[in-house]
Amino acid sequence: MAGKPGVVSLLNSMGARQAMNRIEGFALGTAFLLHSRGSGALLSSNGFGRDIYDALRADPELPEVTAKIARQHGVAPSDAAPLVEEVISQWQAAGLFRQGMCPFVAPVAYRVPHTGEPQTFRLGDRYVTLRCEDPQLSEQIAASLAEYAAPAQEMPEDGGATVLIDVIIAAEGEADAEEEYGVFRGREPVWGRAPQDLTRFHIIRECMDHLCTPSRVAAHLHAAAVAEEGRAVILAGGSGRGKTTLAMGLLAAGGALAADDHVALSVDGRHMLAFPAASAVKRGAWDLPQAQALGLAAGAAASPRDGVRYLRPPRRVPAAAPVAVAAIVFPEYGGAGAANSLARLDPAEALTRLIQTGGRVSRRNPSLAPLVALLERVPCYELRYGSTRYSVETCQSLLAR
Repeated sequence: MAGKPGVVSLLNSMGARQAMNRIEGFALGTAFLLHSRGSGALLSSNGFGRDIYDALRADPELPEVTAKIARQHGVAPSDAAPLVEEVISQWQAAGLFRQGMCPFVAPVAYRVPHTGEPQTFRLGDRYVTLRCEDPQLSEQIAASLAEYAAPAQEMPEDGGATVLIDVIIAAEGEADAEEEYGVFRGREPVWGRAPQDLTRFHIIRECMDHLCTPSRVAAHLHAAAVAEEGRAVILAGGSGRGKTTLAMGLLAAGGALAADDHVALSVDGRHMLAFPAASAVKRGAWDLPQAQALGLAAGAAASPRDGVRYLRPPRRVPAAAPVAVAAIVFPEYGGAGAANSLARLDPAEALTRLIQTGGRVSRRNPSLAPLVALLERVPCYELRYGSTRYSVETCQSLLAR
C-alpha cells in the first residue's frame, strides 16, 4: 500500500502533525467544515471527510489513515486507499495544507503614498492614521467615520495603540476606466488591487478592527446591526438586498444603531462589538418614510459620494461595547407588494452566505471557532419582504425572544 506519490510526499514533507494543528474541523448544521488557520482556506466536506480528518489528527501517516478508514467502513485497505488519497489531494488543491496565507490576486507593490495631511480617527486611546492618495475617497471615509475623527496632533507618541493605513492608487488606467487601489495596514497588504467601492469597504473594516481592539475581534461580517435593550439583530448580505432600508425601519421604530455595513464579532462567540458609523443611504431610499423620520440630511450635492446621503441616527450603541446577538437575518427586498416570508436557515448555509458576501475571520485571531459557536447558538433566517412594516415587526419579534 505505497499510496499516491503526491499525497505521500505531502504528508512526509509538510510536517504533518504541525500542519494538522493548523487545521480546524467543525460539525455545523448538516455540514462538516475544514478551516486552516494558516492559509485561511475553508471547505465543506461530508461524513467520509470527517473520518479522514479525525484519522489524520490521530496519526498523519497515510498507511495508518487508510487502514483506519478501511476498518470504519468495512472495506479492504486497497479499496479505501484511492478514495482517501483523492480526498486529501482535493484538500491540498484547495490550500488547506499551505503554511502561509494564499496570495492575493493582482497584488499591489507597497510605496509611501503621495498625499497631503493624513486623517486621524480615534476611539478611547486607540488611533488610526489614514494616508490616502485619492482625495474623493478620503472625503468618503471622513463622512462615514465623522464621529471618530480626531486632530492629528492628538496621536500618542507611543505607536502601540496607533495603526497606519495607506491607500495607494494602483494604476491611472484609461480615461473611462475606474481607478484601482491597494490598501496596506502597517505596510502589509489587506487585499489585492480593488475598485473604489471595495477599497472603501476594506478601509472602514480595518479601522473598525483596530479601534475595537484586534485582540477582541474574531471575525468581520458585511452586515448592519440594530439593538434593543442590549440585544442586536444582525442584518447580513450583499449590497442592494435591503439591509439599509430594514435597518432604517428598525431605527425609526426606536432601535439603536450598533453597526452599519461592518460588524465585528467578539472572540467569545456570543457578542458583537458595536461600531456605529454613518449610514450611506442611496438615492432610491431618500424619500422613504423611515429615512425622513430619522431626519435624513438634505443637500445631496454636499455628499462626497454621488447619489448617497449620510445618515447619523440619534440613537447609537457606544462604540466597542459588546452586544448580545439575538438573530442573524438575511433580508431580501422584493419591491412593494412582494410576498413576505421568514425561513430558518441551516447554520452551514448561513456561514456560506456570510463568507460569500465578504465575511472573514480576523488575521489576529484566525480561528473559525467563534463564528461557528455563534451560528450554533443564534438562529439565522432568510427574510423576504415587500412590506417594511412586516420586516420591522418580524425583526422586533426576533429581538424580543
